[in-house]
Amino acid sequence: MILHKFREIILLLSMIWLAGCTPQAGGPPIDIEESAYSDSAGLQTETEDPVRHGTIQGKGIDTLDEDMQSAILNYMERYYQSIASLSIKNSSDLYAESAEIQELLDRSAWEYMIGLRSGQEADLRLADYSYDLTMDGTAQTERGTVTVSLTEHSIQNFMQHPDIDSESFNIQHRFVLKRQDGDWFILEHRQSDGIYYNVMGNFWNSTQNELPDTDYFRTRKDMLLQQNKEQISLRAQDHASIKIPQTEYPYERDSAVAYASEWIGKRNQEWSDFTGRGGNCQNFVSQCLLAGGIPIDIDGESIWKWFGEDLNERNDCEGNSSSWISVNGFYQYASTNRGYGLSAVPDAPYQEGVPGDILQMGFPGNWNHVVLISEVIQGEDGHFIDYLVHSNTSDLRNFPASAYPLPCQSLIKICGWNGHRDPEPYMKGTWNAG
Repeated sequence: MILHKFREIILLLSMIWLAGCTPQAGGPPIDIEESAYSDSAGLQTETEDPVRHGTIQGKGIDTLDEDMQSAILNYMERYYQSIASLSIKNSSDLYAESAEIQELLDRSAWEYMIGLRSGQEADLRLADYSYDLTMDGTAQTERGTVTVSLTEHSIQNFMQHPDIDSESFNIQHRFVLKRQDGDWFILEHRQSDGIYYNVMGNFWNSTQNELPDTDYFRTRKDMLLQQNKEQISLRAQDHASIKIPQTEYPYERDSAVAYASEWIGKRNQEWSDFTGRGGNCQNFVSQCLLAGGIPIDIDGESIWKWFGEDLNERNDCEGNSSSWISVNGFYQYASTNRGYGLSAVPDAPYQEGVPGDILQMGFPGNWNHVVLISEVIQGEDGHFIDYLVHSNTSDLRNFPASAYPLPCQSLIKICGWNGHRDPEPYMKGTWNAG
């Protein structure tokens, strides 16, 4: 199929990206207040932040005075105002005098998200939004700065489907605040999500002093947006027809989607959690497929199993297979399995997905994420517009696939399963969506 043929063709671009090099920019920078849309979805756009849609709460809140909280909440409000209207709101008044590089990093991340959303057919402005910040801790330094660690949970209501809550869980923030002329300003900020990870590139784990003092972030942002534009064009051309194989047993899609919706923002304790150890996305999707009736498979050369945390590629009831926990491992299993177990069609035409199918995501030559489709968004005439998806690491519920900061996206259709053996001995316990 078209998408995976391009995995190897443009591998060189991926290698350039991984090296932190800067190919030619894909377009001009976004100007302040410039947008693909002429209005701001009815939300506040003033820089005085007269309306706030979020709060700071939790143990330790008493260690932050009102001015410290205002510095953080004003930043969050400008950020959400910008992505709500898809136009940058000037935030230079929020930063300390010595925070030029930090301001450039944040602005590049905002521009990346706005450019990503503006380039889609779906209307990804926000009709409404809300966020809660939970305190994780504070620390003061001898130089008089205060470090504040918080966890964000947010709800975004996109104009394309304003009645649906698109939720994000467990986004980590770290603010370093500096007192200046009697007020508190932002000196440093880190945000643990795909937007910042992509924009920072090789500097993701760098200290503030190690960040580049050039236009690295803006140039990198432009390169990422160019990649996204190219991949949107490829998906639009993907109209190949496929024959869906018949299976002996159906895939219970509703059960898979219900399980996925339940275990976002938290974890089922019957299973190991790979968050922080390469990511929990494929482990989560494998659990969803199991909940949908796809049996564990230890037959033949292609296996898909979980009996424990240790990796074990043998045909027995011990450990787990790479196909259970690895995006590329599952792709290989779905592509090669015959006979007993899963029947699937990898690299299916992108717009042919339905709830319960899965999307693999990543960059050219580096497919590293997977999500479960929860809903298909269509226009009034029934044409395809977007998918909503459920995922772990990042934990997202009913989030637009087109808003993901991962340009390459490929559909795997889950057809059902085959085999005459009673699958019960090979199923790992039961699941409970309540």
